[in-house]
Amino acid sequence: KALARSEARDDLTLGVFAGERLVGYFFLWYFTRPVPLLGIGLVDDFQGRGLGRNMMAILLDAARQSERDGVELTTCLDNKRAFALYEKVGFEHYADVQNMQGQGKWVTEHAMFYRIKPGAKPMDEPHQPPV
Repeated sequence: KALARSEARDDLTLGVFAGERLVGYFFLWYFTRPVPLLGIGLVDDFQGRGLGRNMMAILLDAARQSERDGVELTTCLDNKRAFALYEKVGFEHYADVQNMQGQGKWVTEHAMFYRIKPGAKPMDEPHQPPV
């Protein structure tokens, strides 16, 4: 389902490879909406190399070029490293929200917003994956 959404251009999904090994993925879910949701996953042994910042830059640039209003994300309350990186890039924490994770488990996460257009606001819809 996720691949079909990307192929239909509903989402922008990209990968990072070391040779043939997939070591990271990054995406903008709901890419056709004014405020897509950003996500990044990177295997542990590739963290701390600046790849996360580069992945975010690619996604934010794609959102700007596609004239989106802003970009939103959530991050786990205990993921201080990611939270600090998102703030450095320009995301602002605006609320803590309930977000569904694997197997239907709800957790509280920090919601953050990156404004591209003046006056843009985070989306009103609940945070959840599209598939």
